[in-house]
Amino acid sequence: VPGQVRQRHESIAALGRAYYRIGEKEKARQTLRLLEGHPSGAGGIFLGGQVAAQAQDYETAAKMFASIWATYPDIAQLGYNLALTRYQANEVAESEATLRKVISAGRKSTEMYNLLAWCLHKQKKLKEAVAAMDVAIELDPRRERNYLDLAAILTAYDRLSVALAAVNKAVDVAPDSYEAYRMKGLIESKLADSDAAISAYRRAVELQPDDPDSTLGLAVVLRGEGKIQEAEKVFKRGTEKFRQDPRFLQEYGIMLVIFSNPDDKVRESQARALFESALKLDPTCAESHFQLGRLALKNDDLQNALQHLETAARLRPQESKVHYALSALYRRLGRTQDRARELRIFQDLKVKERKAIGPDNVSDLRTMNSDAIIEPSATVQGPQTDYHPQ
Repeated sequence: VPGQVRQRHESIAALGRAYYRIGEKEKARQTLRLLEGHPSGAGGIFLGGQVAAQAQDYETAAKMFASIWATYPDIAQLGYNLALTRYQANEVAESEATLRKVISAGRKSTEMYNLLAWCLHKQKKLKEAVAAMDVAIELDPRRERNYLDLAAILTAYDRLSVALAAVNKAVDVAPDSYEAYRMKGLIESKLADSDAAISAYRRAVELQPDDPDSTLGLAVVLRGEGKIQEAEKVFKRGTEKFRQDPRFLQEYGIMLVIFSNPDDKVRESQARALFESALKLDPTCAESHFQLGRLALKNDDLQNALQHLETAARLRPQESKVHYALSALYRRLGRTQDRARELRIFQDLKVKERKAIGPDNVSDLRTMNSDAIIEPSATVQGPQTDYHPQ
């Protein structure tokens, strides 16, 4: 009933959303273009932009939001949504400019300053990012997410003591937040306060048993403390509960490699099976490729080692240990020039790693998601949308 669909902007938006969800991106765009000149005016176009943003069609969303800048009645709402869309499209400078334009007009909110902090963080402006997040906190001191995001940004720069203070404030504000306890566990593990990290992760799992990151964090910290029996129980529980998450298989396999007798072929076989299962779920698991390569090298299976180690180097070129293992393999294969190249890469990376270690940083500590940066938890504002980007 196309005639009836065109009468209501909500119906046009719903049809556009349906096209996006079945993979018909161009048809979705054509449908949303019906909102241009529609009697619903700027409100209809704003809704269309939300639909496009939800489908991660950020180009279309930004164009629709920008087209109603002069006519949409709520410039703060529109500006925030446009800025968030540009951020998600990795147009970070443009997102920052949009936010500053709205803020300079006297329209500000905790969400705006939170997103501004993320924009500044992405541009490596730590001091300015922290200042923006401080304003976000001042505007809403009871909003847990601001403290967690501040802790995440500080953790990315290894400002761990300050990050811990921020996450402790999140716990004070939201004592039943599993996310706050999970972040607390991560930071405490990086600070090598393993007892506190275990306690925090246990609380996170207690509050939300269905969160895989909390369970994995607990298992990894237990492993790091050498509490093998407890860690193994948690790993096994994780592999059964979160069957599609390769991290449990991979980290469990690492534990078997680290804590087993080098001559224990049974445990070695179990570890190999875990790494192979992880790769079936996600072939891009670089650590699994690395571990399989090392096991193959140990057992003189040089071609298998070559395949896995070269794949690991391609997936994680900044991982020094991979290049060191490759240099050892190339020596075994008699590839002198390749060995020399890998040794140079290894030595360069180790120099960079040493320079990166500061007084508030703990190196060589295996923790879950240690390289991950939590993205803005902001929500696209406005009516009739279920868009909640991470």
